[in-house]
Amino acid sequence: MNNNHLKIAIIQRRMDALGGAERLVHDLAFGLADSGHNVDFYTYKFNEDYWGKKEELNYNLIFLPVRLIPKPLRILGMGLYFRFKLRKYDVVNIHNTYVHHWMILARIFNSSFPKIIWYCNEPRRETYYDVLEPLEKNEWRKRALLKYRIKLFGAFRISWNNFLYKLLDKLAIKATDKILANSHYSASMIKKAFSINPSICHAGIRLPDLAPSPTQTKPYALLVSRMVFHKNIATVIRALATIKEKLPHDFMLIFAGKGPELDALKNLSSSMGLVKHVLFTGYVSDQELECLYAHADFFISVPIHEPFGLTLIEAMKYGVPAIGASDGGAVEIIDHEKNGLLVDPMNIDAIAKAILRFISDPAFKAKMGKDAVRKIKDYYSIDKFVERFEKIVQETKR
Repeated sequence: MNNNHLKIAIIQRRMDALGGAERLVHDLAFGLADSGHNVDFYTYKFNEDYWGKKEELNYNLIFLPVRLIPKPLRILGMGLYFRFKLRKYDVVNIHNTYVHHWMILARIFNSSFPKIIWYCNEPRRETYYDVLEPLEKNEWRKRALLKYRIKLFGAFRISWNNFLYKLLDKLAIKATDKILANSHYSASMIKKAFSINPSICHAGIRLPDLAPSPTQTKPYALLVSRMVFHKNIATVIRALATIKEKLPHDFMLIFAGKGPELDALKNLSSSMGLVKHVLFTGYVSDQELECLYAHADFFISVPIHEPFGLTLIEAMKYGVPAIGASDGGAVEIIDHEKNGLLVDPMNIDAIAKAILRFISDPAFKAKMGKDAVRKIKDYYSIDKFVERFEKIVQETKR
């Protein structure tokens, strides 16, 4: 690890969800602090049930005064707050929506301000329709319009909000010294949206010392996700329904996670006669989730245009082979036919065949599992992630 220890500010607007973006920034902060850097983590919402108690963290948690500032004045207020608060750091690492807008005013007329590195998972989907595929673009727009009673007024509001957001993005990019992407796929989306070439910094995760004890006695596959439309969970349910007569009587597909689509997905699986083969857990604790990962027969994640796929490496670290989408960031994690299978996420038949292949060929599945854990250790560990990030920081500071 790098012995040149730095004072680093990491800013993530909120940490009250258990999503991939939140896990990425938490693990990065943890890894940097474990490597000897002095890390201050700024956020305004933090769920201790997800990430641990403040006094038990190895980084310093600092709460932002966001709620004290009225929304119309928030960019101005947070910009001024950070202009004075962040001057003492060697580097500022920002994550996700709105935080990069706060940096515009923080950086203005301040030549002594530290270098700003923005880890951009992807452009904001609600705004950059033009870099999304038509199916997803139309779905995002339809859902955005549901916020408004009068659709004509809603369409105007969406257009105005997106115009303003894109304008702020341009200013934020000028205030940023380096933009990182978590995969080559997200880099291509960032290039389309912002007309810039970001640096690639693949994420990593903490590796377990020991696998936790199992909590399930029956064989099961696992899908971990927020229950939202673009995670494409309904397609997996439909694929499972086409092969339900071929499934072992005790086989189960466990869906772990919560979200606005949860009830609809439960109803869909019930209507397709899958009650005995599926289990929706809703929210599970981090400890329970690790147990589910560790003892799954295989893992499934086939979202539409996912920029990276952190749940894939969370499963693969335990030697669990995965079925992933043949577009998006999964193709950079899964080597097809070596440590997992890549399928067209919209092809029900292809997903069904991949499920049956893992069920019917234990030797094939076991070999893939060994290759999966080897790849995670060699490239996607938290140590490798921190090394990649440290290298980019040092190059940016020159």
